[in-house]
Amino acid sequence: MSEVQQSRDVTQRDPYSSTRRLYKWEALFEYLCTILSTGGFMTKVSLTLGVRDSITALIGTTASLACVFSMVSGHMQRYTPIKRWLLPLAFLTRFCMVAMYLLPFVKMQSGVDVVLFALVFVTQATSSVIVPAKQNMFLTPVREENRTAHLAVVNMLSLLLGIPLFLFGGSFLDYMEARGQIKQAFLIVAGVILLFCICHMLTLIFSKEPTFEKNEHKSVFGDIGALFRNRKFRFFLITNLVHNIAQGVLTPYLATYAQKDFGFSMMVFGMFNAIQMLLGTIGFFFVRIFGKRLPPTTLRTIFFVAYIFYDFFWLLMTKETAFAWHFPVVLAGGAINVANIAYTVLLFSIVDEKERTSALAFMSALMGLCTFLTNLFITPFFDMMQENGVTLFGAPAYPQQILGIVSVGLRLLALTLWLFEKKQYKTKI
Repeated sequence: MSEVQQSRDVTQRDPYSSTRRLYKWEALFEYLCTILSTGGFMTKVSLTLGVRDSITALIGTTASLACVFSMVSGHMQRYTPIKRWLLPLAFLTRFCMVAMYLLPFVKMQSGVDVVLFALVFVTQATSSVIVPAKQNMFLTPVREENRTAHLAVVNMLSLLLGIPLFLFGGSFLDYMEARGQIKQAFLIVAGVILLFCICHMLTLIFSKEPTFEKNEHKSVFGDIGALFRNRKFRFFLITNLVHNIAQGVLTPYLATYAQKDFGFSMMVFGMFNAIQMLLGTIGFFFVRIFGKRLPPTTLRTIFFVAYIFYDFFWLLMTKETAFAWHFPVVLAGGAINVANIAYTVLLFSIVDEKERTSALAFMSALMGLCTFLTNLFITPFFDMMQENGVTLFGAPAYPQQILGIVSVGLRLLALTLWLFEKKQYKTKI
């Protein structure tokens, strides 16, 4: 019996109550750092450095490639306490985020895209090692029936406090760029990331690490073998595989699409993201209230349906209608953010406690690699369409619209697979 289970059987004060509270703040500071180093913010750095659109999209998918390093987490979990190696890696992650914003200060004749790729890759690789073990450490002390509601609160806090950062951060970069001081703005953002990094490290230091049952498998590959003997896990794997192929087809090209083709400023970009986050916060509030009565399977169905609409609305956009169509995109995006918590809840419900870190690591690695390789395959076709132009139903179209058709088809396939997989779960989970 694990230490966590023992603590539930005694009447003394719960030793993990402070750890559950710290998880909310740890996730918040991690999320704030992620906001400032990915998506539109990373794209702004890339465009300032003069990196090509296709390369920027490829850099944006490094998180997918770096997810392969999640497998390291499955191995490292055997070296306890895990905070001995988790803390140094967390610091290295934030250091690379800061270095990305300092790159415009370095005079380079060539190879700036390679350096940017390397910094983003190391950031994502170290993060991929950290996340599975960290999630298992923070979620194991939470009772299974409370996990949906607990994750809702964690995500609600992150989104609620992330909204002003998106709005102010985007507007600040636009303002400084208009004044010709974008480099000074990057320096300030680097300082903010460093501050968040210190707060994040403190939450990890003061959290209590549970003692898990000893894993009977000698390596992570033994865990993976056990996972593949689990019928529910096999269904879970196939459905997510198709979903992540769809991710690699369209999603990496959306940031440059909005900023370059539709002319969205960072302020507009931040406004839409803030609205999406606000909708997500409202959604998480309701999940927090009805968490015990809302099956994760229902949330998972909402997730796949929302993604179909999300890609479809991007498909309909033109330069004249982009602003208007972005509102339903934001609505679908808010639903995706909320429903995505079902992923972790369902995965925890179908695998043994001793194999959860390996399961999270393996899924992250395989799905990330799938997304990256898909984008790598799509990139030359995207470049060809961008250079030669494309038409859709006899009218000029953007390459992203062609990719959107493929992506919607894959999303429909993922939804169909999920509806078959859903039958494998009991009604209550």
